[in-house]
Amino acid sequence: MSEAPIDPRLVDQTRREIGRLVSEIEHLAGSDVSPAEFYAETMRRVYTALAARSVALWIRTHQGNLQLQFQVNLPPFDEATRPPHDELLRYIVSKQDAFLVAPHSGPGQSGESSESGESATIQNPTPFLLVLAPIIVDGETLGVCEVFQDASRRSTAQQGYVQFLKRVASEIAKFIKNGRYKIILNQQAQWNQVEGFIRSVHGGLDPTQVAYLVANEGKKLIQCERLSVAIQRGTKSKIVAISGQDVVEQRSNLIRRLTTLATKVTRHGENLVYSGQIEPHWPGDIQSALKDYVEESGSKLIIVVPMTDTRDFADRKGKTTSALLCEMIEDPAPVDEMAAKVEVVSRHGAIALANALEHDDVFLLGLWKGIGRSTRWMRGRGLPKVVAVLALLAGVGTFLWLFPYPLRLEGRGELVPEIRRIVAAPVDGEVRAVKVKHGDLTEETTPVAMMASIELEKQQAEIRGEIRRLEFQLKELERQRVDAGKLDPELDTQTADVRLKLLNLREREQLLAPELEKLVVKSPIRGTVTTWDPELMQGRQIKQGDPILEISNVDGKWVVEVDLPENAMIHIARAEAISNDKLPVEFVLSSNPDTVYKGRLIQVGTQASPIEQENFVKAKVEIEEDQGLVQTAREAAKEIQNSAKVSGLEVRAKINCGPKPLGYVLFRELIDFVREYVFF
Repeated sequence: MSEAPIDPRLVDQTRREIGRLVSEIEHLAGSDVSPAEFYAETMRRVYTALAARSVALWIRTHQGNLQLQFQVNLPPFDEATRPPHDELLRYIVSKQDAFLVAPHSGPGQSGESSESGESATIQNPTPFLLVLAPIIVDGETLGVCEVFQDASRRSTAQQGYVQFLKRVASEIAKFIKNGRYKIILNQQAQWNQVEGFIRSVHGGLDPTQVAYLVANEGKKLIQCERLSVAIQRGTKSKIVAISGQDVVEQRSNLIRRLTTLATKVTRHGENLVYSGQIEPHWPGDIQSALKDYVEESGSKLIIVVPMTDTRDFADRKGKTTSALLCEMIEDPAPVDEMAAKVEVVSRHGAIALANALEHDDVFLLGLWKGIGRSTRWMRGRGLPKVVAVLALLAGVGTFLWLFPYPLRLEGRGELVPEIRRIVAAPVDGEVRAVKVKHGDLTEETTPVAMMASIELEKQQAEIRGEIRRLEFQLKELERQRVDAGKLDPELDTQTADVRLKLLNLREREQLLAPELEKLVVKSPIRGTVTTWDPELMQGRQIKQGDPILEISNVDGKWVVEVDLPENAMIHIARAEAISNDKLPVEFVLSSNPDTVYKGRLIQVGTQASPIEQENFVKAKVEIEEDQGLVQTAREAAKEIQNSAKVSGLEVRAKINCGPKPLGYVLFRELIDFVREYVFF
């Protein structure tokens, strides 16, 4: 019987609809939906696209059996129809090819390629046309797509069913393959996390450090909100680490109650899992401690796991050494999943903490470590090298101790005239005028500055005014006495009093005269003004003893004034006690370091003065005249008077304190520091 013609527009519309559904299935295969949702959405679209009577998706389990994952209007199978249908599905799995199976016939009878021997025993027990396509992933059949159609459908449409279902099976295979890849990636990420956690917690032997690593790294692995570690000492536990916290405040109520809970759980030695309800069969002390802590923390999930030393050769094998406390405060979490993760963390953390605690219990651990590190090089082939190095060090030490070398103490100073005087203010007052300039020659008692003292001038004015008043009063009394023409005892008494006061005032004026004479500041010696621009002092208010200018005898004898560190004085004193002569000194001018000059130490100060936060003592060095240095200094001083701002030449001097061991000469400052701050 010939088939009725098909409307081309209907065919085109059907193809577009099927293409749209295929595109949706492809999009689903690349998305992150769950397998159940993907299977359901895909088979619904197959059902719609093929206008099928029924559809079913069979997926193989780990045991190799086909299990129904999704179906739409699947007809019921009884004891007579189920076995042949199952056998047909297994046949499709083994052949790894799509088939059309006519009602109540086998694959070979439907016109599809099949071996006659096999198809003879395999039958379609249903009255429907079956379209079957295997789901193949990496050469392995993982399932079968099954479509039930009316047997009256056109043969051309039936071939289209096969091609469409093969396309759908390939998309399902792609989804399964992607899911396997994601599972592998997730497993790899989890293994990497576990490996990183193990490597981290076993990387140290300090108990506190290991506890912090277990808390912080374990929190990432468990994905909880707070993870704490308690270490058991004796019969009590102590919270030593909390994830995300650098310091554990032991006196806070939260930590105190958490410590009590950890102590109670480790004492009983059994895991505690609290997910919102306190079980009545738990021990009473644990119930009480848990209730107090939940009231304080508000945690919705608490898992406490006592960590036991499980090392095979441990002295404390089987004993509880610490505890792990996992909490979820806000977000709920699957209890079984969390407990499994906590178990992994506790198992590895227990071993790491047990190693750290055992290591920390070693008496004088730091000393034994140092000894071990020092003797590590004295084994095997390294022993000859160590012996050679020790022999070399002993030889060098002996040489440094026995070989004598001059100890020369270094200091900096100036080459200056021996005779120098500071012209200081004799009284408090103002410098009214400076009579000399830089480089002027002065004689002894030559006025160099004029000062004014408001206090002295005020006293002088008051005395002179009082004298003039009393002189006028005396003249008036004498006139009254003459006018009276006779003796007047009262006038005589008044006259005597005025004369006495006048005498006292004139004596005060005479005593004030030397003070006023001091306002004329005079040169104390014959010399040269070496202060640069002394006119700058003019108009300044200064106090008694403040320097105004400096006068030096540059034509006389010159010396070197050196600033020596305070700790050098003991060496100089010892050297002077041993030597019968003045200590030799070598020095160079900073302006001419190529020429070395010699001298003798003639004077050392008895009081130290601070210079740049360090105490220094002044020392004076006599120059050997035959070196021509004095003449050079005088010529330089004349140039200084004309152009420079200082009166001396900067020098660097070294005082020879006699022979000392070379090692002491090289490391004197270090040895003195150790003697003062370590052995004293």
